[in-house]
Parts: sequence; C-alpha cells; structure tokens
Amino acid sequence: MFDTAQEYLEYLQQICTKVYDLPFEKDPEFTKLNSQDVVHLSPDQLDGMYQMKFLLNQYLNAILNTVSPDLKEKIESSLAIGFVRNGSFNATCSKSSTGKYAVLIYEGLFILLNKHGKLAHATNNPKIVRFCNRGDIKTLTSDDYIKFMNELFDNYKKYHFPIGALVKLDSKYLSHMVSIMLSELFTICHEIGHFINGDFDEEANFANLADHPFEAFIEDRSHEIEYKADLSAYPIFEKAAFNLFPEMEKNNFVPVLSTFFAIMGTVSNSKSESHPEAFRRMTNILAAYYSEQIALDYLASFESQEKSNEFFSRFVSD
Repeated sequence: MFDTAQEYLEYLQQICTKVYDLPFEKDPEFTKLNSQDVVHLSPDQLDGMYQMKFLLNQYLNAILNTVSPDLKEKIESSLAIGFVRNGSFNATCSKSSTGKYAVLIYEGLFILLNKHGKLAHATNNPKIVRFCNRGDIKTLTSDDYIKFMNELFDNYKKYHFPIGALVKLDSKYLSHMVSIMLSELFTICHEIGHFINGDFDEEANFANLADHPFEAFIEDRSHEIEYKADLSAYPIFEKAAFNLFPEMEKNNFVPVLSTFFAIMGTVSNSKSESHPEAFRRMTNILAAYYSEQIALDYLASFESQEKSNEFFSRFVSD
C-alpha cells in the first residue's frame, strides 16, 4: 500500500491530527513584536509548521551528513520523520505492512522545548526579557519566571499542549536557541537510536493507540530499551551537533542534555516502573562517552546546590 516511508508518514499525519480547543493566551503586543521579528519572511514562511519542518530538515541533513554510508542508505530508504498535532504521545513510530517506518513527533513537544528555553534563560537573567504578558518586565524576577515554567509543565500534562506565559527575549540574545535546537536534535537522534537497535521490529514493543487505527511504538516500555536508544543516539547526536555548530565543544552538551532529560522526566505522563529516571539517562551517557568519574561527579551534584553549581560550571565555555 505504501511504497515509501514518506507516503506512510503523510498518511499517519492525516489520520492522527487533532484539533485542540484550549485556553491559549493571546496578547496584541506579543503579536506585534512577533510581526516585527518576522517581517522579512514570506507568507509561507510565517506558518509555524513550515518553520518546524525547516528545522527538522536541518537536523536530518546534519545527521545524514555525518552517519556512515550504510546507515544513511538505511534511513533514506525506509525511515521518515515528521510532526503531528496529537498530544497522545511525545514521539512514536509505526511500521507499515511494506516494512516502512514513520516516526511521529508531537509538535507540542518542540513548542514546549522552545518556551522552556526562553523561560530558563529569563530565569538566569531577567534583564534579557523584552516582553512578558504576565507583568512589567522591570519588576518580574527570576522567581516569577520559575513559576511560569512550572505552570508550563503543569499545563502540558493537563492539556497535552504547552500553554503558558508569552515571553520575548532581547533579539540580540540568541544563545538560548542553541540549547533548544540541541534538545530537538537529540529527540530525533533518540528515535533513530531505536531504529538502529531494532526496537521498531519487535512486535512486543507495539500496541494499539486508543483513538487511532494503527499500532504505535510504546515509549518507556522498559528502562533497558530506552537507555540503549540513548546510547545509540549519542554518537549520532554529537557528530550532527558539531555539523550544525562547529564552534561548540563536547563539554557544552552536558548541561543541555541534563536539562532535556529533566524536562522529559517532568512532563512524562508515565509513572510506571519502566519509565527511565532523567538522572539515570544522563549518568549512562556520561559513563559511556565522557568518563566514569564525570558520571560519579554528576550524581554527587544532586547532594547540594553548591555541588551542582560546581559540577555544571565545568561545562560552560568562557
């Protein structure tokens, strides 16, 4: 029925898309600032999904440009990755009867990562905020932005969509975009890790979603499967990240991935014993690709704020 993975992906996108009637926040000043920021874009480029697809293609190109020829051919011939508006999952995969794989990434997850990234940087330095619909930016504090961040997580779990404060950062301050893009990149690499490990070929890893006529891969079915996907994903992530950001250093990835895993642990609806703990995912990567001592130091960083500050200061470039 489906000759290519892309055909299967597009079919799933059509049948999976949901329409959400949610209490979205709107603000005329925020809309005005957005319009000023994107005045150079064409009408097609103003579409949010267009921008997400553009980024996705950047990530995929960086991955395909750095993996082995054999893996590149395997991905291009049988795997397609795309977005869908459906909060039933953060990311999942389905396999067609013709052996084609389609990875579906919930668009709300990437919006969440974007919103969190801005709030996290606003927390670290409230002075870089140029607009927030929740109050006067001259009086909003780091504690306020932390509250907005917690609200964002709560709404994501409640509504399956990242509803929260509308924040704009100083247009001269773009470093927050790097950590957001790296988090999005790892999301894709993690799914490719499952693909490499053969997880998408095991029938036991799939189940019918309640409201969809197809079987989907069960994320977080076991610690072992998720940990192995992380370990297979990391080398792909690292090479692709350097392809996108040649000026970065390997150590810069540590705080980014630690934050990413913490976010995924916070917003996960899974409370089962199979759900991987965020710090364990990070520890495994550190032990495998950095050193056992760094992994131990990372675990020790949870003992106090002082130890946490000391640990992460080692991975920030001057």
